[in-house]
Amino acid sequence: MNPTIRLVLGDQLNPLHSWYTTTSKNITYVFIECKEEASYAPHHIQKVVGIFTSMRDFAQRLRDQGHQVWYHHILDSTAAELSSILYSACQEIGSSSVVCQEPDEYRVKQYLQKLNS
Repeated sequence: MNPTIRLVLGDQLNPLHSWYTTTSKNITYVFIECKEEASYAPHHIQKVVGIFTSMRDFAQRLRDQGHQVWYHHILDSTAAELSSILYSACQEIGSSSVVCQEPDEYRVKQYLQKLNS
């Protein structure tokens, strides 16, 4: 069975979402800290750090609950684009199936739709 990647964005850290009710070895939650998303518009450094810290904490919470988690820290590589990091995750996990919740920003929704086409 082809594993599924569930991409979790920084504004989607809701532990009550139905995604997290059961664990499965065939589902990996992917969290990506990337320069592209942190710098598309001017952000105060405390906002960026706050989002990344929340993502790290949430990912650890999922691990503690038995979920499979793949996490890319912003300093893990020189890759800055979401697409290249997501491609690396797909390669490492062995999946071509990526799903995500509805992005909060139209810009991100358009970007992810382009990646899937």
